[in-house]
Amino acid sequence: MNRQDVEKSIARYLKPIFGFALKRCKSIHDAEDLSQEIAIRAFRSLIVRDDVADMGKFIWTVAHNTLSNYYRDTAKSMVGVSIDELAELIAAPCSELDAVEDTETIRRLQTEIAYLSRLQRRIVIAYYFENRRQADIARELDIPLGTIKWHLFEAKKELKRGMDTMRKSGELRFNPIKFHSYGVNGSVGRKAPEEFFRSALTQNICYCVRNTAKTVNEIADELGVSPVYVEGEVDYLEKYGFLQAQRDKYILNFIISEPTAELLVMQDDMYRRAAELFANDLYDELTSSGILDDPDILCGQTDAPISLTESPKADRNF
Repeated sequence: MNRQDVEKSIARYLKPIFGFALKRCKSIHDAEDLSQEIAIRAFRSLIVRDDVADMGKFIWTVAHNTLSNYYRDTAKSMVGVSIDELAELIAAPCSELDAVEDTETIRRLQTEIAYLSRLQRRIVIAYYFENRRQADIARELDIPLGTIKWHLFEAKKELKRGMDTMRKSGELRFNPIKFHSYGVNGSVGRKAPEEFFRSALTQNICYCVRNTAKTVNEIADELGVSPVYVEGEVDYLEKYGFLQAQRDKYILNFIISEPTAELLVMQDDMYRRAAELFANDLYDELTSSGILDDPDILCGQTDAPISLTESPKADRNF
């Protein structure tokens, strides 16, 4: 576009741009700076383009992208930044988020939403991201409208607090444990133990709360995963009695045995001394009895004939 046409186009939007900035900034001075930056960016883009079919959409795309940068530069700690406006940035269809230079703030907000309680998270997503009316949300959840308003207010405070917090992950995030074996005394119904401890996430949740009760969010921080994925596994483990609920925290309800280096040395010494006592006699009895040739005896380590020498493993698990 030629310079004169660009100037006329920008001039038509100066007041709406300032109103846009004034609503979203903490002071008139900041609003003036932001609106000036929006106008400059729009001017620089239009002067080299001839393919803008919808001027209004173009201006507001530039405005939203510039606003995102403003939040990034002046409010990385989120002090004084409206959660409502950040939600608007994420959900706005014209914001072209792919063009935003730095989406760190938006990613942090999305991460913190996962740390809300299950009900608050559901309300926040419905209101801010699905653009649903509070009355409709209240009707669907069968709770009073005032309760919806309260949860939204509390969620904003929790999000602000979370954005100001540097979350730290524990060693389990990069060095997870793996159960070597497990067993159950008594009957657990139709489920085998391996069905309960079915994943690395489940096993590490149990390990995380073996000594100290923790909330879902604290477990998530320790493991470096979203609370959204932790809470379902915690519910599952608590339902079957492997975790015990203590108000909003959970603690392990069975014993995890961790052999120390000293214990392993003691075990090795014990087995060596026991072998010295009766290994030769046991060998003689087994070889003379013919039991090693019994086809009804199965070896869990190999499908090959049983021998007293080390058998090749059947697969990587045994």
